Amino acid sequence: MTKKKIMIIEDNKAYSDAAKQYFSTVENVETVFGKDYDQAMNILTEYKGKLDGALIDCFFPKQTGSGDRSLGQSLIEKMINSNEGEKKRRDSLEKLGKLINLDSDLELKGYVKNMFYSFEHYGGNSEEVINSLEHVSKACGKDAATKIAKNSLGVAYSKSDQSFSDYYGELEDAIQKSEDNQPLGLLVAHEVEKMNLPFMLVTSKYHHNHLAEPVFAYACKKGWRIAECYKSDKKGTPEFWKGAFDQLKEK
Repeated sequence: MTKKKIMIIEDNKAYSDAAKQYFSTVENVETVFGKDYDQAMNILTEYKGKLDGALIDCFFPKQTGSGDRSLGQSLIEKMINSNEGEKKRRDSLEKLGKLINLDSDLELKGYVKNMFYSFEHYGGNSEEVINSLEHVSKACGKDAATKIAKNSLGVAYSKSDQSFSDYYGELEDAIQKSEDNQPLGLLVAHEVEKMNLPFMLVTSKYHHNHLAEPVFAYACKKGWRIAECYKSDKKGTPEFWKGAFDQLKEK
């Protein structure tokens, strides 16, 4: 019987070791491992027409140790543009940034983000707020408009009552801290999908994790499945990889 060839992309050695441990017990399956985006692309080129499926980690570097974060940063822009609510908030923030001093007042920025969140979930028109502040800014100046905005919005959207979570902003910050936090598994998934190969995304995170939230949202829109972890150390067990492979076989 011809062996099935499965590509596995995983940058964490403990997790890839667990995967190797599991697949060493599986008959008629051969695995090809990569640990970053460049290696994944090389595998897809080298084994074109020879792969039967893929298990793809969600977060890993473009090229391990290179410090190159450009691919992850451009991917976040793509993710934001695919999220209508987030794109609208970003566009509104850009407009407001020309009228009030948002970047120099993080507290005010928090009020504004909470306002957008509230409008999105409970109704409201951000354009009316922007138009009002535009009139104030033209009549009284940017500093006066900033003070008025902070006093007014602070009453309804105080810092102690924040409900807005800036998932994309947190993901951007995480990428700056480590190249390993780039969600490049999404880009590999796009390439694998073009090849009509069955695949599963895998992650050590839970879908309510702040870094994972936008990744899960993007994958959900694409109809992609993700094997996740309720406990972060679960991915370091052969049982996790068995579960992910079982889901892959279902596809």
